[in-house]
Parts: sequence; structure tokens; C-alpha cells
Amino acid sequence: MIKPINGYVLIEPLKHDSFVVGPKETFEEIGIVLDYDDDRDQTLTSTFKQSAILRKGARVYFDAWLAGKYPAGEHGKYYWLVSMKDIKAIDYGDTVSA
Repeated sequence: MIKPINGYVLIEPLKHDSFVVGPKETFEEIGIVLDYDDDRDQTLTSTFKQSAILRKGARVYFDAWLAGKYPAGEHGKYYWLVSMKDIKAIDYGDTVSA
């Protein structure tokens, strides 16, 4: 598996079932965090460090137009490299009661 550097996050897109038959099998803007650039923490000036925000296995919502798509080795499987600044939201799967 590739290792992201320079503030990038390695994402595997989610598969989904669809009522409409078509060539798309994945959400292009929703995926699971596989890995991220650990060294980026040392250069962030924000109070919050990237590792405090990101967790491997978290679901992220990202801008696919600005992401890189690369073959994962298996036929038809791809990984996305997304800049941290292009991730719009993170879902940890935690439930909150109102």
C-alpha cells in the first residue's frame, strides 16, 4: 500500500447499491481513511493537530475534483489521495443523543 506524504490522506471510496444501473459503483466523494501523513503534524500551526482530527477508519467527505485517483493493484480498485484541506467533513460513526 502507498504511504501519503505532504499533507495528503489515503482514502478508499465506499461502494454502494443503486436503483439505477450504470457505470458508477462508488461515491466519488465519500470514503474511508486508510492512512495519512503523520509528519504533517510538525508543520501545522493550528491548535488542533491533524492526528487529533483524523482517525484511520473514519468516513470522510471530500472534493473529488481536487483529489488524485490511483490504481490499488486489484482490477477495478482505486485509492484516492486527498489533501487535508480538501476534506469537508469527518464522520467517526459516534452517535449523539439529542
